[in-house]
Amino acid sequence: MGFQPKLKKGLYFLSIHLYSFIMINTYSESQLHNTLKNLYAEASQGLTEQQVAGKICDIVARDGSIIEIQTGSLSKLHGKLGLLLPHHKVKVVYPLVVKKNIETRKKDGTLVSCRKSPKKQCLLDMFSELTALFPYLLEENFVLEVLEVSVVEHRIKEDAPVQLANKSRRFKRDWYKEGKSLEEIYATHQFASAEDYLEIVRRAGLQSTSPGGVYEYFLDRLPSDPRGRGPVEARIQEGPEKWMQHIIEAERIVTDSFHVCVFSILFHKNFIVERNERRGFARIEDLLRTFGLQEQMGAGESTDWAEVDARLRSCREKGMNFLRSNL
Repeated sequence: MGFQPKLKKGLYFLSIHLYSFIMINTYSESQLHNTLKNLYAEASQGLTEQQVAGKICDIVARDGSIIEIQTGSLSKLHGKLGLLLPHHKVKVVYPLVVKKNIETRKKDGTLVSCRKSPKKQCLLDMFSELTALFPYLLEENFVLEVLEVSVVEHRIKEDAPVQLANKSRRFKRDWYKEGKSLEEIYATHQFASAEDYLEIVRRAGLQSTSPGGVYEYFLDRLPSDPRGRGPVEARIQEGPEKWMQHIIEAERIVTDSFHVCVFSILFHKNFIVERNERRGFARIEDLLRTFGLQEQMGAGESTDWAEVDARLRSCREKGMNFLRSNL
């Protein structure tokens, strides 16, 4: 085979590969995702399905910024944001379903039922997703845009109970979800600073219950009860928004939780770590050692937060270098 036929064959297979890559990304999107993508593409005069830093981005706006529509878990964007944010402004659009109608049809399109779902979300529900993106929330190039929306969930009725393709159902049901479509956007909220997030907490009327400005959070016992260790089920259960508010508003924190330590460092909080050998202490020790806090078993008035932030930037850069060289 001569050079030209080989070249033509190579270009043919390359075009098939690129086409398949783009179409796989497109076909995996939901109707809700596509509707929002088209709305934002039109508003930003942008192009859809553009490749940036080796990743397919939903929209590249006319001004060069990137818009990502995420109708599922925000954790799926963690790796992509790590690659994009150092060099690009990124807006993540996240719809919160505050009203949902469920429409069930037969395979021939005949309407079986239409009802209002009892499940609904409010703006505070976004905090349960934010822990997945905590390294990026206060980045200069990052903006989170949360939409309060109403949707229609489309279901197809089967003649007999069925299992889903991913085997996720514990019990078979006689219907499966076909997708969601957008009905209405009620409100839009943008978050680009710590003050933006705190404002939502204030508007919700949440008050800090940390006694004397000290927040105690332990995995195996109730606060202010040093001897009363009990099972995990006996812990006080609070929503993520209240948990985050306690950390932000506390003057001092006492904990045995790795994740509370992480957020205490991010928000420059004075904190003390209590050993919990039952849970294991190795990763907390590694965390404290990484930021030079192992001698104090936490952070206090003498902590050099500029040094801590410098180490944090170094860790992020190492992580980015690893992603760049392996993805």
